[in-house]
Amino acid sequence: MKPVIQFGLFSGIVSAIWQYAKYQHGLTNINLGGLAGFVPHLFLFVVIAVAVYYQRSSAEFGVGNVPFKEAAKTGVYISIITGLCLAGYTMLYGLVINPTYLQEWADFVREGLEKQHKSQDIIEQQIAEINSTGALGSLMFGAFTTSLVIGMIGSMIIAGLLKREPEGSPE
Repeated sequence: MKPVIQFGLFSGIVSAIWQYAKYQHGLTNINLGGLAGFVPHLFLFVVIAVAVYYQRSSAEFGVGNVPFKEAAKTGVYISIITGLCLAGYTMLYGLVINPTYLQEWADFVREGLEKQHKSQDIIEQQIAEINSTGALGSLMFGAFTTSLVIGMIGSMIIAGLLKREPEGSPE
């Protein structure tokens, strides 16, 4: 198995385990000073940095060298794999681990809309939309795209910081 796949699976599985532990122990952003939701993304950054550093240390590009394009591509692949793992976990969570999650989500949305003083018609319309569209698919898509976007941004930053071109080559 290619190292980039191994790094991506490692990142995705550890992030899913964090999400599960967060659920089991009732950890929220309030308990952890707003950081509970960011832990998987911070971990993704660390894994991308380690993978790019590992790639830079390989003989493929010359020890100590890795072009920006290759470093960024490595980070994007890891982000895709991590996003797929998190989307899979979201499906597992919503269907098996906590089957009442969609109802909890609908209640959370209702509470938020009530705090915004929305009319009862708008609130019921939003709740009906959540119940009819199968919000689990939306949550899975959200988990995937969030990891992908954050990972892509992180990849560009990390690739820029860790890239090294061979001596005398144009950048």
